[in-house]
Amino acid sequence: MNGVTIAENLPEYNEDTLIAKSLPQCKFCKNMSRPNVSMFGDVEFYGKPYEHQRKRLDEWFTNIKKNNKKLVILEIGCGINPHSLRMSNGKMMSGEWKMPIFDNIIGTIRLNPNDEQEEINTIHISKGAKDGIHALFM
Repeated sequence: MNGVTIAENLPEYNEDTLIAKSLPQCKFCKNMSRPNVSMFGDVEFYGKPYEHQRKRLDEWFTNIKKNNKKLVILEIGCGINPHSLRMSNGKMMSGEWKMPIFDNIIGTIRLNPNDEQEEINTIHISKGAKDGIHALFM
């Protein structure tokens, strides 16, 4: 990919089965290293940094509503899975994030080269993130 390293020190794996021969380890405690992303039923997710960001997001939403501002959602590559971060008429399709319903939404701009669905107040741009953002601002 143009000489850019995307990841380093990936474990060796069997190319036929895609099963890793070893798992990455924390360089400090030697336990298995893993990304801090919340997965379904994840009991090891460390949520403190996200709690702070969620508080800031909730304050932002409150200010938008209080000041009667209008909102346009820009989705980038969310896909059509109901568990994605995709919005539908101001409501997040997945209840996992417990997002409020945006009753002051103007519409959605959706960037996705593959998954297109007709939806009221939605502009679909059939491009990937880089090309789609470039198309929006040029």
